[in-house]
Amino acid sequence: MDNRSVKRNISRIRKDLHITQKEMAERLGLSRTAYHNIETGETKLISDNISKVAGIMNVPMEELVLGYRPARSSEHELKELQAGYASDMAAREREIKMLNEIILSLKDTIRTKDEIISMLRRRISEESQGSQGHFADNL
Repeated sequence: MDNRSVKRNISRIRKDLHITQKEMAERLGLSRTAYHNIETGETKLISDNISKVAGIMNVPMEELVLGYRPARSSEHELKELQAGYASDMAAREREIKMLNEIILSLKDTIRTKDEIISMLRRRISEESQGSQGHFADNL
């Protein structure tokens, strides 16, 4: 959390709400000087003070820290996001299963072709040995 941006946000929102530093100090139970030190950054905010300040201003703490009001998702929107995520995950799992099946099929094809190649090499080797023996017999 950047203390400078928080103090700017607090000051800006306070002014937008037309609340004086004295009024803020009274509502927080602080002296005007103590509150002034918060806005000037001489006093660092702690979570208790920032939640009190946000409560008095009736704004979320995030707005003081971030400088803008974050979008809130409704429960319905969250459920839609979760359903979409679950659907995407299920589609990915089906895709992974299909790709694994293709990999197994390709491995089986490679194994079969390797066996055929080995068999053909043995046959070539046997035929070449046989023709050499036949050649020697003719001498």
